[in-house]
Amino acid sequence: LSAALTNVPVAYASARTVRRMMDATGYNQLLVRFRDFEAREETLRAIERLFDRRGLPRSAPRVRDPRSFPGKRELDALMGVMFLFSGLGLLLSGFLVANTLSSIVAEQVGEIGVLKALGGTRRQVLATYLVAAALYGVGGTAVGLVLGTAVGAQLLARIARLGGLEAGFHASPPALALGIVVGLGVTLLGGLPPAWIGTAISVREALGSHGIVVGYGRGRVERALARLRRLPPLTRMALRNLLRRVGRTGVTLGVVSLATAGLLAAASTRASVDGAIAQVFATYDADAWIWFGQPMSRHFAAALEADPDVTRAEPWVLADAWVAHRRVRLWGLPADTRLYRPNLAAGRWYRPGEHDAVVVSADLARARRIEVGQTVEVDVEKRTRAFRVVGIAVDNSIILGSQVVGKVFMTPRAANTLRNRGDTADLFAVKTRSAAPEVVAATLARLERRFSRLRPVTEAAYEDLRAAQRPARLLSLALWGMVVLIAGIGVIGVVNTLTLNVTERRREIGVLRAIGAADVHLVETFLAEGLALGALGWLIGLGAGWVIGRAFVAVLSRTLFPMAFVFSPLLVLASLAFALGLATVGSLGPALGAARLPAQEALRYE
Repeated sequence: LSAALTNVPVAYASARTVRRMMDATGYNQLLVRFRDFEAREETLRAIERLFDRRGLPRSAPRVRDPRSFPGKRELDALMGVMFLFSGLGLLLSGFLVANTLSSIVAEQVGEIGVLKALGGTRRQVLATYLVAAALYGVGGTAVGLVLGTAVGAQLLARIARLGGLEAGFHASPPALALGIVVGLGVTLLGGLPPAWIGTAISVREALGSHGIVVGYGRGRVERALARLRRLPPLTRMALRNLLRRVGRTGVTLGVVSLATAGLLAAASTRASVDGAIAQVFATYDADAWIWFGQPMSRHFAAALEADPDVTRAEPWVLADAWVAHRRVRLWGLPADTRLYRPNLAAGRWYRPGEHDAVVVSADLARARRIEVGQTVEVDVEKRTRAFRVVGIAVDNSIILGSQVVGKVFMTPRAANTLRNRGDTADLFAVKTRSAAPEVVAATLARLERRFSRLRPVTEAAYEDLRAAQRPARLLSLALWGMVVLIAGIGVIGVVNTLTLNVTERRREIGVLRAIGAADVHLVETFLAEGLALGALGWLIGLGAGWVIGRAFVAVLSRTLFPMAFVFSPLLVLASLAFALGLATVGSLGPALGAARLPAQEALRYE
């Protein structure tokens, strides 16, 4: 994987060079490729017997499942969210098609009456509009296939660069076929309801239609709006005008509400991921970690604390282990640690001298169904020991490409005993006088120079946090890209509705002009209609956004790591601004068009 994601650059050199750097005389790793992966256990036992016969030291073998590769979790999460957003985009597209066809049918009510008067059946008229919808589908699907192929190639190239791979893009025939079926299917399904409803009109109703539904102004909502005397007359009229075409207004509200829901889902998902990462790193109060070329005595912490910028250094033990045949990370932390603040979901932290107790992470407890009070067996380098679970902590493994299931915490003494080592530490957690990156970096550089003979390896906490946030940024990029697409669909929906409203009411505009209405009054009327659509769509979209956001976070929690769903008041306000902005952008064109319409031209409109 690219160092841009993992923050771990990889260099290659000859085996002789590496042995000389490590002061080693032989090899320390054996790579094996199975001819038959299903028979891996038998092969591993044969290799272990061979090592034992020759008296070669060995650790527990690590088997890499070819179906699971570094970064697979993150890639699965990205693909899962993109599929969910694609489904939302398809739903929006269906609403947009319904809105467009509804506009066409409403504008051509007179033509429908003429066709029926000349003997045309409802089925024939319906077929005419479905053919129009199919033509939209063919054109849109063709453009979508080209754009989808281009974007897919770019996405693959991006992922390949991050993974250090050379990958060629090939259009998948099944994917192309699916795109054609979905494109045409969504268009026809979206266009069928408005075409079916529109063609049900009788000849008399069609030829006598003036754009106002029967019973307009008599409903409870219309009467309630009429009593809003404090609103400006043109604003009140704009709100009442939304009820002239209830079906068209409903479809447009669906478009705006789904666009708002998409924004809320994306924003809440990003906030949930960032919050989960921040929560994990908040449990670690260390500003840096230091490893050395060999295990060090735990008393070496005093040498580190001698630095004027180091306020505390704690010896920790770190190793790979296995619990119930699942790989975990073993942490040996002092019971009275001050550089780790456990976030306990259940139970308690182990006490000093309690060397038979462990605390497991919540993701491991969930994966292996471990509860407080149970006994678990921890396997390290073929040494197994049973421990009592006294607590469950929220501490996820969020490293990109990590294959571990969870973490196990115990005292350093228990960890060293399990590994048959003395009173040593694998790393030291360091707290500096300031967490500012420049202070931490200067302190680590000074310690590296001072203890250079011990070949120290250092890592700052702020760099570790940035490395964990990099995959989240890639996910955010995909999320916001889909939001932009969905927002564009929402704007088109508002434009469709208000443009048709202007067309239907050209004579009314002419009358308003004739009695002295200025340009600003007409702009105000249609902007008020658009903003009303935005506000109502936002109210509906709040609930849908909450549901969709929870679904997104649930997918990421299963794929990446558990996270709490974040739906803050700030997101609600941002979604309101988004919905009103979307409505304003969609309303400006039709509103300005109405303002530029001369009175004589409007009154002559047929």
